[in-house]
Amino acid sequence: MSEKEAGVPARTPTSEGSESQSSKPNYSTPPQTMQVNYQTFVQSMPEDVRPMMQKAIQGVLRARLNSSPELAALVAPVAVKSAQVILQTDYPPPLTIVKNLLPVGLGTLSGRPKIGKSWLALQLFRSMATGEPFLGQEVTSSPSLYVALEDSESRLKQRMEAQAWPSDTSQVDFLCGKEFREQVGLLDRGGLEIFKCLLIDKGYRLAVVDTFSRALAADQRDVGEITLALGPLQEFAMHQQICILLIDHHRKSSGLAPSPVDDILGSTAKAGIPDVILGIYRAQGQQVATLEIVGRELDQQSLPLIFNKEICQWEITNILPQRKAELLEVLADIGPASVSQIASAIGQPISHTSNRLKELFIENKLVRSKDGKNVVYALAALDDRYTITTVTSNSQPELLV
Repeated sequence: MSEKEAGVPARTPTSEGSESQSSKPNYSTPPQTMQVNYQTFVQSMPEDVRPMMQKAIQGVLRARLNSSPELAALVAPVAVKSAQVILQTDYPPPLTIVKNLLPVGLGTLSGRPKIGKSWLALQLFRSMATGEPFLGQEVTSSPSLYVALEDSESRLKQRMEAQAWPSDTSQVDFLCGKEFREQVGLLDRGGLEIFKCLLIDKGYRLAVVDTFSRALAADQRDVGEITLALGPLQEFAMHQQICILLIDHHRKSSGLAPSPVDDILGSTAKAGIPDVILGIYRAQGQQVATLEIVGRELDQQSLPLIFNKEICQWEITNILPQRKAELLEVLADIGPASVSQIASAIGQPISHTSNRLKELFIENKLVRSKDGKNVVYALAALDDRYTITTVTSNSQPELLV
């Protein structure tokens, strides 16, 4: 009887002329053993890179699950949390670096060139070093790092002496441009992980990068590149409960009302990712500036500032910028009025007048109501925090460099 007649499966010759078996041997590892081996491998990684490497490996494994179901034993389940658990959990209040002004997370401080952004940032670090209030607000004095990519050590010393820094300051460290380029590198070209390790190792609660454009190679106008550069930085800051503040520039004025979100130079992602955005504004020829603050955990604020040249620091002032003061003076004279009536009274375009009235309304200095199709503005209750004073100057204020 032949093998075929006996029901024996036919055998086919191999390429060497030998006969192959009808089934291949199974060399797969049991899922339990794979899980043990995987955990051993993960635990063998350095502690500072373990979470990042594990996340990357998990991503690769998930991508291959369809073709290799046995890998399911190695993939951690996606953790979700119910609305009920979130609603019933008592969360601590958000941490802040400066109460009411600067929370933890990623932030930006922007303004036109030479307006005094670096002076304001250095003033913040003086408060971190001394524990003194910053712009009248309580600070959490902590180790801090100032990445000064546009200043030399000698220039920093001159500015610190001008602001009367105490000589025994030990809470604040500086990293200048040459050292940053050689030891850290551009944050979106491999330097981010080194930067993270530096912040963790030194225990910094606040880090300022001055300026943002010198720390990255990304195209400032490209949404994708900026998102890839800033996203991990924001995630890291929130996870570590620290603040990373980027000094940046405003685009050329559009003539509209100041908007710290819209005015940031470059991609909209630069305004969409940060947790808090600060913008400093000063009209040409004016002494009074305005610090606009917008944040996820903060109320929108508009703080009038003036630069004290004797101590080289910004201070809260009760003097309003000239155009806003004029609006309040007019309303005090004529009473409630529409936008067109107010614009006619001060001889200014309706669009500019409307924007300034909206700002004063946000700042709670005005109330508004509807009279048919017209919006009517009127003075709010008297507030002694501000003096309605027109600021004039015989000479242009010096540029802050």
